[in-house]
Amino acid sequence: MGVRAKSRRRYATKYGNCRVEVGGIKFDSKAEGKRWLDLQLLAKAGRITRLERQVRFPLEVDGQRIGCYVADFVYFRGSERIVEDVKGMKTPLYKWKAKHFAAQYGREISEYIVRK
Repeated sequence: MGVRAKSRRRYATKYGNCRVEVGGIKFDSKAEGKRWLDLQLLAKAGRITRLERQVRFPLEVDGQRIGCYVADFVYFRGSERIVEDVKGMKTPLYKWKAKHFAAQYGREISEYIVRK
């Protein structure tokens, strides 16, 4: 099972990513699909547990929901919960959500940076 891009793109994405399907699951980029395969291998080897994808975290101010951050992947390494995002480019919106997430949840988002 590898990372395969769809053969036809109906429209160009804003940041040049190419949507892919891996094992019947759709991903927003090749890098995200590849990272999923890497994390699955780590899970099979017992290095991480409870691997999930597209986990939603509400963002609130004074009890009022103002938005939502969707993590690419969430998993446990031992007793530590890792919230991970695959990034080719950090947009201003992502930077704001990452800061808000850190302030609200008391932890940083682990960023898997893709070099082009």
